Amino acid sequence: MAGRQPAMIAPQPRAAGDPGRAIVGVGFLVVVAVALALIALGLDRPAEDVTIRELWLRPEAYDGRHVSVQGTLRVFLAGAPLQHYAVEDALHHRVGISGVDQSRLDQLVGRPVNVAGVLRISPLWGILIEVTTIEEPPP
Repeated sequence: MAGRQPAMIAPQPRAAGDPGRAIVGVGFLVVVAVALALIALGLDRPAEDVTIRELWLRPEAYDGRHVSVQGTLRVFLAGAPLQHYAVEDALHHRVGISGVDQSRLDQLVGRPVNVAGVLRISPLWGILIEVTTIEEPPP
């Protein structure tokens, strides 16, 4: 075997790695992105207790913030296409609410409620709370 050269093994391309690791990596990135979004929305901390009057007087100071208010749930233009709901204080200051099923709201109309959510200012709808919780206060 003199003169015969050993066979060369061709280099193999690097494997992409374990696909399970890639899935775990993507899952981790999704969890981080969701956590950052919640922090940006302010939902990682308790809602700030404010009065409806304060929101009505200075909505821009609370735009995008997680707030909590107390008032009476009212319905406006009932039965019309533009029917909408608002939480109202004793002096008739109102803040609209969205993000709650109409059947749930209909059960609470005229009753005192605690509302928490993110305040939004809309040129079309005015001052709204995107509701995360709405409930009657304990007796």
